Amino acid sequence: MKLNANKGFTLIELMVTVAIVIILATIALPSWTKLIQDNSVASAVNQVQSIYQLTRSEALKRHESIILTSENSRRTWTLKEQGASSALKTMTISTNQVSIGLADGSTDEITITVQNTGFAETNKIAFSWEDEYRCLVIYSSGQTKISSESGDCA
Repeated sequence: MKLNANKGFTLIELMVTVAIVIILATIALPSWTKLIQDNSVASAVNQVQSIYQLTRSEALKRHESIILTSENSRRTWTLKEQGASSALKTMTISTNQVSIGLADGSTDEITITVQNTGFAETNKIAFSWEDEYRCLVIYSSGQTKISSESGDCA
């Protein structure tokens, strides 16, 4: 005599599996959110550092002072020769969730002038999104440093 074997999953087995998946997702979600925030802040600071380094490179190459300015709540960055009306390059930050501002808390747009020698005024630009924080320090020598310590931007 041949027994009829049931194929597939029972409703109980399926419900237990779904419950386990939900529990694991609940545990992983806060870590995933923190990772996204950290990567977004790092991306924004790297983009601003990149356009600053291009500004410095252009100043040295052209033997002219180059001005880097932010617009549109520090989302759009433009570099141009001092006194020129046309931009050499414009870049838009790819993430809107990251707050960008001067370390002193000023809400003004940011302007950085890089001299033809590569020297610039010292600036500290803060990037944050909830608990995630980075600081881009631009030294008068023209060099930069990215820090995740809030004291470096004070």
